[in-house]
Parts: sequence; structure tokens; C-alpha cells
Amino acid sequence: MLGKVNSTQCEAIVMILIQALGNDAGDAFAGSQGNFELGAMRPIIINNCSSSVHILAEGCEKFRTYSVEETDINRDRIQQ
Repeated sequence: MLGKVNSTQCEAIVMILIQALGNDAGDAFAGSQGNFELGAMRPIIINNCSSSVHILAEGCEKFRTYSVEETDINRDRIQQ
């Protein structure tokens, strides 16, 4: 199809955001389960935060490389 935009990078960003939100929900639940203030849930919280930062950084880099940098401005269409 003419003019069709490949949306795979946009969909990948949405999947990454869903995973990061899931990690955040897991962190919130783990934080509520700390008995006796021993910090027993700290490893899962650190792992989820680290994972979220990693996938968000990688996703932004890939999105920039494969979607934003390859976007061309159609100035004629904008003028219309």
C-alpha cells in the first residue's frame, strides 16, 4: 500500500511500556509486603527497576534509530 507506515517500532514501544508498568505494579506489591522492615523485598524491587530502565533505554534508542531518523517531512503536504 502506498503511504503505509510501518508501525512495528511504535508497537514495540507500547509493549515496553506495558512491561515497565507491570514491573512497577510488582514493585508496589513487593513494597507492601515488607514484614518487620527487614528489606526482604529489596532484590525484586531492584531487579524490576533495573529491568525497566534497561528496556526503556533500549526501546528509546531503537525507536530513534529505526523510526524517528528515517522520517521524512512532506513539506508539500504540510502546505496543503
